[in-house]
Amino acid sequence: MPPEDWEHGMRLKFVDAEDGREAAFLAALAVDAEGGIAALLGAGGAARTIGPADIAEAVLHFHGVSPALMHAVLGRRRRGEPNKLLAAGLRAALEFDRLPEPARSRLMLIGPPAAGKTTMMAKLAARGRAPAATVLSTDGERPGGIAQLADPLHVLGIEPERLDLAAAPPQIDGPVLIDTAGGGAEDGFAALGALARSMSVEPVLVLPATIDADEARKFALAAQAIGTRKLLVTRLDIARRLGGPLAAAEIGLALAGGSVTPNFAYGLKPLGAAALAGHLLRLAEQRAAGLVAPEG
Repeated sequence: MPPEDWEHGMRLKFVDAEDGREAAFLAALAVDAEGGIAALLGAGGAARTIGPADIAEAVLHFHGVSPALMHAVLGRRRRGEPNKLLAAGLRAALEFDRLPEPARSRLMLIGPPAAGKTTMMAKLAARGRAPAATVLSTDGERPGGIAQLADPLHVLGIEPERLDLAAAPPQIDGPVLIDTAGGGAEDGFAALGALARSMSVEPVLVLPATIDADEARKFALAAQAIGTRKLLVTRLDIARRLGGPLAAAEIGLALAGGSVTPNFAYGLKPLGAAALAGHLLRLAEQRAAGLVAPEG
């Protein structure tokens, strides 16, 4: 939108900013009444036109990505709409993948405690019809561990079974889904890696979208050490920034899907570059709306 079409006299001011740097970046996302890009009120009161690359950079800064990832995403891409710039950059900088079809899924979910693995397991089981996957859980010691998984699976006609890590692993044909107890990144996943190899299942890391970036990197590295190549993200419906999952993806894990609702029967979506770019932009715009406002 050209400057002459902006709302007459519109200028931006910072409101309730957490810090000046955040306000300066998020001001780039302020929009006029018609939804077009407005201007950043710079030093001396001069308004500077905001370009698409400024917006893409503001979005990445808002989500707390590393300088290396920001450079990899933006590179020399300076033209085009912000969402397309972000999508193209994310596609070039990160890996994206899809989960196998339900009938061919042999997956083990690993990750930190309270990451949403059990709900994710139920979502995976709900994807398939016939033949139903065999669902196992190593989470037998935590009070209610199996019961928490069993409740939604009963609706699907599936009875989860306890898997004892100390016993010889069962040899099962067809689709298999294995839920695991949460553990710390420092402990590693060596025992689960051995189980995955012996049962010919693929370990998949599950992280909540709300996780801290440093913690996400630790879990990503620990998961990679046992051959994990894919990442599933939970709680996308409540997270306000996605620096954690982006940090894990930067390590080299392929984004394979995200959970957008706690309902076990819905909300497991592929997480491609275009969808991720759109979500990153929407979250930043929502935050910007609370930080900037037209003057009186």
